[in-house]
Amino acid sequence: MSSLLREEMQRVLFRPAKHRLVEFIEIEEPLPGRHFLCVSVGRKKVVQLSIVHCQISKTTQKSGSKKLQTQRSSIQECYKKIEIWSLNDLTLVDGRDPDV
Repeated sequence: MSSLLREEMQRVLFRPAKHRLVEFIEIEEPLPGRHFLCVSVGRKKVVQLSIVHCQISKTTQKSGSKKLQTQRSSIQECYKKIEIWSLNDLTLVDGRDPDV
């Protein structure tokens, strides 16, 4: 199941932004839906961490012939990046002087 999630997030979110999804984990948030912490790498080795929200959309698409129409749900639109940080920004925050 996680490989399917990885492929879907890679195709919908990260490939259009010229990034490669390296790793992700599911996190718990008080908001409805599923949330993931994702690590991705860009072309120039720029590492980004992002929180991705996935909420199953209730829209349906009709497919098939006129006589026999089937309903299928579209999950392509359900992935959205909520927050994005670069690894350099997080390193800078983590590298503070502990005595201050």
